[in-house]
Amino acid sequence: LKKGDISSGEWDLLLKGVVNKPAKTVRNPDPKHIPAKAWEFVCALEETATPLEGLTEHIRRNLKAWVAWIHSPEPQDTPLPDNLQAQMTLFQFTLIIRCFRSEKVYFTISKFVEDNLGNQFIAPPPSTMEEIYADTDFKTPVIFVLSQGANPTGMIHKLVADKKMHEKFDSLSLGQNQDKKSRRGH
Repeated sequence: LKKGDISSGEWDLLLKGVVNKPAKTVRNPDPKHIPAKAWEFVCALEETATPLEGLTEHIRRNLKAWVAWIHSPEPQDTPLPDNLQAQMTLFQFTLIIRCFRSEKVYFTISKFVEDNLGNQFIAPPPSTMEEIYADTDFKTPVIFVLSQGANPTGMIHKLVADKKMHEKFDSLSLGQNQDKKSRRGH
């Protein structure tokens, strides 16, 4: 946003979707293949992103090609009709993906992050305790945010044993009903 590559309207569309009805709403040319919410998003996108002015008309004129693109197995890797993405930024293409195939946004956002920030921001984090330990120092704690069923306790205790750090090791689960224990230093 600060660089000006993404407008605040585009950013809001990605995060919130259509909050206010677009000022200009064009009739959906194919409600069977383009849901009402998606068409509303197209109308909002057309108002928000200057390179996409005329998007509704483009879709209407090239409806068969658009429907084929919408239903393609990998739309994020499939050129838009008339190679329309050549006229827009990757972020704007992501908005089109969000509009028609939101389950594929992950792929275009990943590409956007890699192109703009670098691969290190999309590469999976270290997966072994040795690798995680190598990335820490005395000022860098390791905090695990876990999903249900995940439990790294065994791997942590093995690392502590391998490093012979029993005296220096302290562990505290901040799960349900652990707040009192954490406040008193367990």
